[in-house]
Amino acid sequence: MALYKGYNDQYKCTTNELKNAFSQILYFKKLGYSIINSTQYLKYFLNKKQYKCHGPKCFISVESNGDISSCLDIFDMIWGNVRNTNFKELFTSKEFKEFCKKAEKCNECNDVKGIESSLFYSLNPKFLIENAFTYKKLL
Repeated sequence: MALYKGYNDQYKCTTNELKNAFSQILYFKKLGYSIINSTQYLKYFLNKKQYKCHGPKCFISVESNGDISSCLDIFDMIWGNVRNTNFKELFTSKEFKEFCKKAEKCNECNDVKGIESSLFYSLNPKFLIENAFTYKKLL
């Protein structure tokens, strides 16, 4: 579950709850159940493995007023507005580049799209090999 400050953060799981849940999911994945999440993603919750976040380079969050906000408010910043600036200008701006550099050091996310897109973007060999076969099975 994605957590949003001031909205649902009271439901955040403890470290032990996450480890228990994800060890069970990993167990069932190893038994051959159709679990699309990568082994690396599941292991992240068991060992809190570090990764280089590339989320902002892969997807954006646009608010109803046009603001492009940081990933789930982790950095609590707005780095542009689509009503005032076109996408090309936003993605080549100094603010966006600084945000991406700052995000690369972040490991706060528990969001599957943030972690798995970062593993893919980084060309993580284990992730790429595993998913080349996983997605083929699901098709």
